[in-house]
Amino acid sequence: MVGGGGGPLAGLLPPAGGVPPSSLWPKHPVPDTGGDRNKLDLMDEEHVGEIKISERSWKKSSIIRILLSVIAVAVLLCLTWPPKEPSYKGKSLSYWLEHNEVAGAVTAATNDPTKLECREAIRHIGTNAIPSLLRMLRAKDSALKMHVIDLIESQDFVNFRFPISTAEREHARAVLGFFCLDDLATSAVPALVDIYSSASSADSKASADSVLKAIYPASGGAIPYWLPEQQRVQWYLEAGEIKLQLGSHSNAVLAFSEAIKLNPTNAPAFLNRGSAKFELKDVEGALRDINRAIQLDSSNEAAFYSKGVCEFVLKDFKSADADLTTAVNFDTNDARAYNARGLTRANLRKLDEALADFNESARLSGEDASFYRSRAIVETLQKEYELALADATKAVELDGKNPTVYVVRGRIKNALKEYASALLDFERAIRT
Repeated sequence: MVGGGGGPLAGLLPPAGGVPPSSLWPKHPVPDTGGDRNKLDLMDEEHVGEIKISERSWKKSSIIRILLSVIAVAVLLCLTWPPKEPSYKGKSLSYWLEHNEVAGAVTAATNDPTKLECREAIRHIGTNAIPSLLRMLRAKDSALKMHVIDLIESQDFVNFRFPISTAEREHARAVLGFFCLDDLATSAVPALVDIYSSASSADSKASADSVLKAIYPASGGAIPYWLPEQQRVQWYLEAGEIKLQLGSHSNAVLAFSEAIKLNPTNAPAFLNRGSAKFELKDVEGALRDINRAIQLDSSNEAAFYSKGVCEFVLKDFKSADADLTTAVNFDTNDARAYNARGLTRANLRKLDEALADFNESARLSGEDASFYRSRAIVETLQKEYELALADATKAVELDGKNPTVYVVRGRIKNALKEYASALLDFERAIRT
């Protein structure tokens, strides 16, 4: 019986609800440090003191660095804060320029709504934007500004979230802004010439030069009088290329014509003028210029390609086939040349050869909807409707905003007697 008074465990068990007597716990001898204990206490106090001093130094250093960063930000803002700008729809010119910078330049093929909105906004601001754009073109990075930027970026105590605009970025934004203004920027020519002639940096000079080419033939800037005569041919060529990209084909013709006046044996000038005339629907004039370019340089693959396209439009399919074959022989990796020759051979009813060209163009550039659309057309002529439907559907996937691809697929579905589905494609083509 456990818990009695006289059992073998009597005196060894703790009383009920109690704890063992202290005599039952194991005893561990405590070393006697004697006089060393006081030394340990003093060492601990010294260590704690050192930690506190270190903490105070760290806090003081952190506060100083934060204050320096705040001062640096204030200085940077003073150096870069722009004056009041004109606005459109309650948003400043800088807002539209920044969005235009992200979206990219507006070109002849642009259908991006963001780009078009930015262009509309900047053109609506109009000549009021010119002083700000010129200021941006003149921007330069002082040593103090760059030092302050380095100081801010080197610290990690405070995360500053504001745009730090370097001079190079300011120049790029200004160029895109002037590209949007185009003909509205005529009055800026004298200032642009001054920036070009006395630029603070090579980038500023190049930016002013790009703007002068983009607004050609602005009054006072139609002749690059600020350049030596031997450099003007190249200037006109580059101005014409920019006007082509911006969709200003008539002004591109003017620029290339000026280059030809200065150098009547310049093959690129004739070829590019031919391209501009083609865009203006002057196909015969384009063909004359391209033929002249080939006379001056018979090794230019692009010239034979362009000539073949002109002949195709003029329905001279045999000549087009010959010239596009020359283009393919010059460059066996030109998917456009295979596609154009395939269309030419389809019109010559060389359907197998046309199909082989479309296969090659699709292999070389599998993400171009026009190649699949062309192949679908030939497959339809060969009554290979299932293959044609697959290619037409691929073209829709790649270029669903083009109404032509829906028309092509609708006709194929109509041939397959899928009338309801064909009707949907025709309706989509009308809505697109």
